[in-house]
Amino acid sequence: MSKRLAQSILSLSFVALLSVFAPAAHAQLNVCNPPQSIFQKLQDSFDRNIRETAINHATSLVVDWTFSSATGVELSEYMGCSTYLSEQMQGADLADMRNRVASYDCGQTDTTTCQNVMNQYAFDANGNYDRERFAQGKVSGSALGLAYALDNSLKYEPLPVNTAYFFKDYAYRLPIVGEKVLAADVDYRHTLINSVLGIWKITRNAAYALMAIIMLYVGITIIMRKQINQKVVVTVQYSLPKIILALVLIAFSYPIGALMASLAWSLFYSADDIIRTLGQASGAVDPTLWTGIFKSVGGILLLVLLFIISTGGISIVLVVLLVILAVVTIGLNVVANFKALMLYLKMLISIITAPITFAIGAIPGNEDKTMEWFKQMASYGLGVFAISVCIKLVHMFGVTAIRDSFNQNMFAGAMFGVFGFLFIFIYGYTFAIKAPEKIERAIMGPKKR
Repeated sequence: MSKRLAQSILSLSFVALLSVFAPAAHAQLNVCNPPQSIFQKLQDSFDRNIRETAINHATSLVVDWTFSSATGVELSEYMGCSTYLSEQMQGADLADMRNRVASYDCGQTDTTTCQNVMNQYAFDANGNYDRERFAQGKVSGSALGLAYALDNSLKYEPLPVNTAYFFKDYAYRLPIVGEKVLAADVDYRHTLINSVLGIWKITRNAAYALMAIIMLYVGITIIMRKQINQKVVVTVQYSLPKIILALVLIAFSYPIGALMASLAWSLFYSADDIIRTLGQASGAVDPTLWTGIFKSVGGILLLVLLFIISTGGISIVLVVLLVILAVVTIGLNVVANFKALMLYLKMLISIITAPITFAIGAIPGNEDKTMEWFKQMASYGLGVFAISVCIKLVHMFGVTAIRDSFNQNMFAGAMFGVFGFLFIFIYGYTFAIKAPEKIERAIMGPKKR
């Protein structure tokens, strides 16, 4: 995201912040149903004629269509999940916030819809990610649903490469144990795993064929004593170890790449536990901030909407600004998760093409190709992990900013609670999107032009 766009978003955030402190008609305020409050104000301002009807239509188009496209549910239905939200808050540190949210008594939305909004039910009876059940929910198909679909797929579906599957396929060709290995029923959790291995075998065979040409070329260069640079001449002692290493790496490039990809996926999946463990050990992280609702964008946005509307009232201008900020926040989440997905795909392509890369690395003077492959895979894996860590930290810091703005009577520190939250999310997600490039430059060095 460009610097100018970030400044524009922060300007909108500041306007929303000013509306929090603006005088509000609290007698008309309905936290559970903001559209009703808006239409009531319009009804009080206009006579019942074509003007009121036209304004009501325009307001409904802006509020209802935009918000439902972003989240999959209507704004009042979204706010109706407040009671469900309060029920999920556990721990003494969240008591003030829990009691305040529960006091609004916005429980008119059914539990299933609220679970949709907060991405709380994406598992089947066996504890596996239930894609079919998720697709049937109200949120699926919206911008929020896309964010959840990407996050769930990245978290619960490993890459279609597996070291154990490679050795099982290899052992299948052994005369004694082959049939027993094939009969073993193992769920590798991906339907494309056999297809990817099959494509890798094609590139492996092509790499072996290429190695025959490369060895012929190396033999000619040895006879001609070709110089690679001023100090190195191609000899048998120089070339033979590199050819042997290339043949070994070609044969085992799939399990090596699968191991690195699996490690990256495990780090992405375990980012929550890693941050929570390190934070608790230092006393910097409250475990109550790591419940399921605070891991989801929908749950945190609901908390922010409650915070802003209950302190500053509601108007069409404020709703439009909030919807824009909600769409931007969800959009940044989608972009960050999509970036992680692209890194996964790059790792997959690197594994498939690894035999060719290692074969080229056997050519005298191209030894850096082999090391670059390992460094590139490491940068992809660490980039995926960095995205996950940044997103989790953004959620934790954002909720902390809201929680610390509550007290038993009313809100305190609203300016820092709202403005700080928006700042954390916009810049936090932007940093998550840029983190992989920073890691790649640190590992690979600046790109050559």
